[in-house]
Amino acid sequence: MSSHCLEYQTSGAFFQTPASRKLVFSHVHTFGRDNDIHTDFVDGYTDHVHALVSLEPTQCIADVTKLLKAELPRWFKDKQLAPSYFAWQTDYYAASVSPSLVGRTRQYIKNQETHH
Repeated sequence: MSSHCLEYQTSGAFFQTPASRKLVFSHVHTFGRDNDIHTDFVDGYTDHVHALVSLEPTQCIADVTKLLKAELPRWFKDKQLAPSYFAWQTDYYAASVSPSLVGRTRQYIKNQETHH
């Protein structure tokens, strides 16, 4: 099953430049892959991240989102990429995506720069 997740940050301005966003979104994609999360596509804008993920039958979107959301603050701190405080909003958006709409959803996520 494919799901479209959206998370908003509540502090900091860590996604302000296209180069910083590319670095962050690439890390989210790689982290997902390394943790058995099929991150089909990751992109976003200055204050949020979109991820198109495919879930295994043993995975639930809440656990996957929690794992992805926990990674960035840790990674920022380890790499000293941002000030000491980074936070996400406590809630998030997630919706299942039918197989016929995966391509359209991927394109929507890819066009965040233009969309905003």
